[in-house]
Amino acid sequence: MKILVTALEKNENRLMDVRFGRALYWYIFDTEKNESYFIDNSRSENFEHGAGMQAAANVIDEGVDVIITGSVGPKAFNIIKNKGIKVYRGNPEKSVIENLKDFEKNILEEQIN
Repeated sequence: MKILVTALEKNENRLMDVRFGRALYWYIFDTEKNESYFIDNSRSENFEHGAGMQAAANVIDEGVDVIITGSVGPKAFNIIKNKGIKVYRGNPEKSVIENLKDFEKNILEEQIN
């Protein structure tokens, strides 16, 4: 399983980014390989429109199964949901790794629409 957590910095000990489409970084943890890596998503800030939908396409291409973020807009959410990817609301006052641990403890709320 690949779990994506949006991040403000390229550091898993820093705060989660509440934005999905315009998040500066995506932290991805692959549970099967026990590996993690960052994807630079900062170029999304240059998009006037459609950052969420482009992000949804990129997440699908990356093979992500779960997204942890503040929220996902309705158009991007529908694309993600139709591909079977689950979205959970992270805590913006916690680090990327703390949000990942909260997901593993099953204490994050799933976004359903």
